[in-house]
Amino acid sequence: HHLVVVSQDQVLTIEGTEFGVRALDPAGRCGAIDASTSIFVSYVETPVLTKVHVLPYGDTLPAAYSYDIFGDFIRPFLREHPFAIYGLGDHFAYRGVRFRVMATDPPQTAARVSSQTVVFFEG
Repeated sequence: HHLVVVSQDQVLTIEGTEFGVRALDPAGRCGAIDASTSIFVSYVETPVLTKVHVLPYGDTLPAAYSYDIFGDFIRPFLREHPFAIYGLGDHFAYRGVRFRVMATDPPQTAARVSSQTVVFFEG
């Protein structure tokens, strides 16, 4: 017997294909999958950015402590929002720091960030 624990908005990669956990029944943050679990799959082709460049607004950066801009803010935000769509000029905030999307590849494309997306955050 196998038991797998999943959480809502979790991204799973199985044989090179990404799957997103969009809902659990009963509703909750986490759930367990076993041999008796019914799984429903809906195929949605969502464009993925190859590269994205995001910059923080300097006046929102912490002044009282040192930080790793990617590890402390950008990566956790993207992991918590795996299905969000980002385009040139979009804004997002995490733990009080605001960011703006400065560029995307492909250019002028609104798409999601995957585990394969290269994230630039300097400049």
